[in-house]
Amino acid sequence: MMATGAFQIVGVSHWSTLLSPFSEMLLVAFFEEILFRGIIFRIVEKSLGTIASLFISAILFALAHLPNAGISLLGIEVKAVACLMFCAAYMDTRRLWLAVGIHFAWNFMSDAVFSLPISGHQAKGFLQGRLSRPEWLSGDA
Repeated sequence: MMATGAFQIVGVSHWSTLLSPFSEMLLVAFFEEILFRGIIFRIVEKSLGTIASLFISAILFALAHLPNAGISLLGIEVKAVACLMFCAAYMDTRRLWLAVGIHFAWNFMSDAVFSLPISGHQAKGFLQGRLSRPEWLSGDA
């Protein structure tokens, strides 16, 4: 995003701003991956097959983010695509650790490092920046 000029750094916060969101983002990634990949994806895949499981879990994951403040249609679509990425990580290893790690990294980098809005709340991360649209570059609402 910086290469396209869509994100410009305008300030830097104290390094300790990285600490507060760490546990929150880790817990969110852990909980969502257990629920959506560890439970929903596996159950649906066993009964309806992989393609149906990908489709159903992506829809449910996206719909679970509807209550987020300021969510847009694009934000919902991005959540569904992100779900497919997390599913691919799970399918590759048949373990949740990779999906949790990718999910955590996405959320933590967006929130704690780049101060980009994530899942409906404005972040106050390490790098203070100005995000100019298009919205699809940041992938969130």
